[in-house]
Amino acid sequence: MQSARVRRARYLLETTDRTVARIAADLGYTDASTFSAVFARHTGRRPRDYRAMFRRSPAVPVGDIPHEPGTR
Repeated sequence: MQSARVRRARYLLETTDRTVARIAADLGYTDASTFSAVFARHTGRRPRDYRAMFRRSPAVPVGDIPHEPGTR
């Protein structure tokens, strides 16, 4: 059952902006720190660190991209 919860948590962390505490509660954990420990045991990463792998930095408008010297 824990592995199914972790799979669902991975999906939610990758695709939503829900807080870790909200995801923990949605998955039936009464304590976010317990959820975080279980998640880390299964994935090797804390939920916050796992989510960071899927967050992109904001897009840079094309005109704002710096050029290498001598390439213009």
